Amino acid sequence: MPENTFRFMSGFVKQPPENLGPWSDIVGRLILNFGTIEMLTNLLILQFSSDALLAEEVLGLNLSRRVPILRSLIKRAELEDTSKQRVLAAIDFVAGAIELRNTVAHNALLIGWTQPEHSGPPDFMGLPNIHSKSSRRTGVAPIASLVELNETVARLHSAAADLASVVTLRPEFSLLVPDEK
Repeated sequence: MPENTFRFMSGFVKQPPENLGPWSDIVGRLILNFGTIEMLTNLLILQFSSDALLAEEVLGLNLSRRVPILRSLIKRAELEDTSKQRVLAAIDFVAGAIELRNTVAHNALLIGWTQPEHSGPPDFMGLPNIHSKSSRRTGVAPIASLVELNETVARLHSAAADLASVVTLRPEFSLLVPDEK
């Protein structure tokens, strides 16, 4: 493992848990906001699709494939212009943030410091290079700072609210609730 990667890891595991609190919170909010956006995307596809069978098939696609379809549906939907523009802007933001969510959700992450002395809470999140020594890549590839993630999550929350503003709940939409024991 490259020396820089180990330096970040050793600093990370020596941190008191309270220093990781801001990261736990923001990563959790990122995932929760995307869960809400996934649900809203599905509801809107069902709501605005003219073909229920095709809509059901689209719901099985990854979010990155559903978002452009939703965008097309919203563009042709009968919505007030300001609502339509707000929802399209929200969809565009979500489309641009999907890669960040996938990177955070599906990769080995390392939370570390931009400063060598590791003082205070970690201030960035990255992907560690855990490839063999023959790899040309070394160290950690930064993903985002705490500030950048907070800004993204705030914008995701706003995007979810914009999407929710045009959802019409219908009786056929149901909520899956675990059986009580």
